Amino acid sequence: MQQLYTNSFQNSQQMSTSVEEQQKSTSKFQRKPYRTDSQRHCKYSNHDHCDENQMHLSKNKMLQSINSEEEYQPKQMELDQLELRNKTSSKNISQIYQVIEEKEFECGCKPSIIPFEKEDSWQILLIGKLNDPEVFPLFSQIIKQFKNKKCSFYVENHSLEKFKCQLIQDQLNEFIETIVEFDSANHELNIDIIITLGGDGTILYTMSHFQNRTSPPIIAIEKGTLGFMCMYNIQNIEKDLEKIQQNVKANKNIMVERKMRIHAKILDANGNIAKQNGVEKKYHALNEIVIDRGQNASCLKMEIFLNNESLTKTLGDGLIFSTPTGSTAYSLSAGGPIIQNEVRSISLVPICPFSLSFRPIVLPECSELKVKLTDDNRGQGKISGDGQKVFDLLPGEVVQIESSDLDVYVVRETFKANNVHEWMVKLKKMLNWNSNFSK
Repeated sequence: MQQLYTNSFQNSQQMSTSVEEQQKSTSKFQRKPYRTDSQRHCKYSNHDHCDENQMHLSKNKMLQSINSEEEYQPKQMELDQLELRNKTSSKNISQIYQVIEEKEFECGCKPSIIPFEKEDSWQILLIGKLNDPEVFPLFSQIIKQFKNKKCSFYVENHSLEKFKCQLIQDQLNEFIETIVEFDSANHELNIDIIITLGGDGTILYTMSHFQNRTSPPIIAIEKGTLGFMCMYNIQNIEKDLEKIQQNVKANKNIMVERKMRIHAKILDANGNIAKQNGVEKKYHALNEIVIDRGQNASCLKMEIFLNNESLTKTLGDGLIFSTPTGSTAYSLSAGGPIIQNEVRSISLVPICPFSLSFRPIVLPECSELKVKLTDDNRGQGKISGDGQKVFDLLPGEVVQIESSDLDVYVVRETFKANNVHEWMVKLKKMLNWNSNFSK
């Protein structure tokens, strides 16, 4: 207040000596030079001095009195009220911080709930780890959990005969008629649930069949090298499948973790999606989109655009555009950041850049990125999605990368309601994150 009074009266030539003395007496009430927003707009108290608008009104009143050549003299009552308010404000601010410290932390990153109305008849896709003979006895065991339902089980062509032989060996002949050969072109939209038996690579392979829709709920059973995305252990799968069925029957929904994908498409000189061997050069990736030099011995010279503005030109072996899910995969090996799944974003990580100042950056999911080979680049590049699809990147073509509308849903155990907790456990357990090597 002292500063406010002084600024208001410094141009007035008619100020009396008594007013100056009274203003000096109010020095102990002057405002602090810094206030936080919580102090300015405090919901725990109703202080006039916390209201910025009222301060401006008071200042206007003083200016009006100056312009009208009237002396403004603060009354003792006003000064007493100001002192009381300052004391009350300090007390309430301390109470606010005490409330913040005592409040328990509640994470808002909870699993999503998706409706699942089908109860008696499910269309289930079974995909196991390639070239692993142990998956067939396990799938035979899983099928028995659905004996009370009218289910159809879809299996890929290369696994069909082996799977039927396993059912006969386990005396489950009644299920042979329910086995259907899976063809993504005809059956992609029919699948209700996916059961994968393997690791993260099995999930990525499975998502290559679902490029035109959000994925069905994936029950990912861990039987692979890493299994960072897998939520279920193979030893408890019978009990876990029973819990899922009971939850669907009781609540008509499934608890899932929602994972974002990124969409890459290669555009020709006319702005149309380019084709290679009659196939459109586009892909929805769960982990990453990678642009590299392939078999080209020379580095790639590329220009990167962010939201149609030139971001930078780079020389190196390539670029990685990663999702939060893919941040613990190839991107991590190339020096990229680890991003929690709920932080929906796109990370740009250079692969062996010529300039050491080209560091990884994280961009919001609304970003639109474009990459093209420069005119003086030698040869061509390669572009791949999750290591599943590989296309040539020719001179004159533009790669456009943005967040995809087709998310992936991974089924979670209903009794684990905190995505961040589960993510931290896997980060420390599977990646040995920040572990002590001196043992």
